[in-house]
Amino acid sequence: MAYTKLNRSAATLTKNRTEGSISPFSGMCVTCVDGCIGMCEIGKSAYRGHEVLYPQPFGIITAASEKDYP
Repeated sequence: MAYTKLNRSAATLTKNRTEGSISPFSGMCVTCVDGCIGMCEIGKSAYRGHEVLYPQPFGIITAASEKDYP
């Protein structure tokens, strides 16, 4: 069970394309399509991996955890 938000974070400037329809197991949009601009963590990390690892803008901010513990 994961307590993090699904493939989106303000710290890495990522978001899901279909906000209301996200698979709870993978965190992917339920209609993940070829040619998507890839603003989720999966798509962005495929092209610009280091930008998803570190909070943006790197070196200027500090990011806290977004986990939601029960």
